[in-house]
Amino acid sequence: MIIDLNSIQGNHGDFNVELSPSEFDLETDGVSVSAPIRSEVTVTKGADRLKVVGKVAADLEIDCLRCLEPFGHELRFEFIAGFVPPEHFTTDGEHQVSGEDLNVDVIEDDRLDLVGLLKEQVLLNLPESAYCRDDCKGLCDKCGENRNLINCSCNEKEIDPRWAALRNLK
Repeated sequence: MIIDLNSIQGNHGDFNVELSPSEFDLETDGVSVSAPIRSEVTVTKGADRLKVVGKVAADLEIDCLRCLEPFGHELRFEFIAGFVPPEHFTTDGEHQVSGEDLNVDVIEDDRLDLVGLLKEQVLLNLPESAYCRDDCKGLCDKCGENRNLINCSCNEKEIDPRWAALRNLK
């Protein structure tokens, strides 16, 4: 969804967006969208800056880091993003950057790609460590079976031969 900034009446515009999973491909292994993404976005135009404030609700399917099984994850968050024209965005030399400037990007023309912005915000808000449950046992390091589903017959007491000499120390 492309927003033509010239079509916004006054200084701000409100947009309600719902994108189907097929329209919202995150292009990330282990993460997929399982229900439509819903977002409320307010775009405010300033003299030399564009401010975008929004709320996002996303239902995702994420692969567990321990057992690799997919599980449902609700993602709900708010975001603020800013945009400036290229002439107000400098990459020359060293200069001090404020915390507010970390959420500022360049907007090349009078069009805002809202889908691209929402994808970026969803990716930034994904959990760093995603587990299907807190007590997930993961995969057996010997046979590769999911230890949440079966108790494999691999010998837990078998010691790596490189560490065998340490067993005699007491």
